[in-house]
Amino acid sequence: MEYLRKYELWDTNIYNPDKATYIGSYNNGEMPGSFGYYEETLYKNEEDEFFIINSAVDSDEGDLILLPDEEELLAWAENHLDVDLYIKYFGAVSE
Repeated sequence: MEYLRKYELWDTNIYNPDKATYIGSYNNGEMPGSFGYYEETLYKNEEDEFFIINSAVDSDEGDLILLPDEEELLAWAENHLDVDLYIKYFGAVSE
């Protein structure tokens, strides 16, 4: 998965969560603010591109913008979104 530091593209508004549609988020279950805590939040921008903001308490790099390819995106969504949200953005899962 490609990633960028938030400050590298934040000003372009392409990967700015304030200008994108929030879809859903996931955290690792640790207490917010504690060492090891992280949260990933999925957004869709105006160009219909999906990106994930990874926020980790113990990261020296700050928030990261993750740019998943299609396979990584679908895997993330399948593991972290409820069924209705998954279907809304990615369609029904075929077996």
